[in-house]
Amino acid sequence: MESIYDDDEDRKECRIFNFPVQMLSGIFENKTKVIGEIAHYSVYKYSTQSTLYSELARFQEAAEHLRVDFQNEEGAVMHGKELVQSTPDKCINVGLNARIFHEFALSHKTEFELACFCAFCAIKSWIGTKNYIKVCRNGILRRMFWNDTESELYKKYSTRYHFDKLITELEVGNWHLKRNTGKSRGYYLSFKLSCEELTYIAKSKQKTSKIKELKEIKKQVLQKVQKRIKAN
Repeated sequence: MESIYDDDEDRKECRIFNFPVQMLSGIFENKTKVIGEIAHYSVYKYSTQSTLYSELARFQEAAEHLRVDFQNEEGAVMHGKELVQSTPDKCINVGLNARIFHEFALSHKTEFELACFCAFCAIKSWIGTKNYIKVCRNGILRRMFWNDTESELYKKYSTRYHFDKLITELEVGNWHLKRNTGKSRGYYLSFKLSCEELTYIAKSKQKTSKIKELKEIKKQVLQKVQKRIKAN
């Protein structure tokens, strides 16, 4: 099966949908609406980089670049502008390859496939421009469901079985996710580094942490001994 993540043409042309990860909220209930909102936001946001004089012309140029068609372009401009202006400046963003966006926009997805999509976006938002990230399960889940910890889906995927199934799919499917092997506090995840490299980083940090912990224990022991000597 051809990868839906690795698309050289889109990456070379910078066809990336950038949007706040919280816009994924509600995707399980109404995928079409959420994908539409993301399209409006991303196209308008991209259009602000253009040097064209007309706002409509800038939007049309951005829509063509990201390969999005709007039936009512003037209305789309206004809606995209409203979405961008109503979003806080300091928000958690994710950059989504255009091919993934269109694949999800145009085809039916099961609950599990949507969960994989949300987990992928959540992890990408954590990694950003870094080579890897160390993150706990709850850190991923909170961005997947945007802190809706009371929802049934959040509770479902917070169980070890369903969460491990999710992460494993991102590894063995066409998402190119890599994670460390062996026991560690949290997950070391990357779309660039290999499993071996991540495992080496995890083990190295564990050793460093143990050395630091040992030094602290010895320091406390020395302080106790010094107090006993002074007391005598």
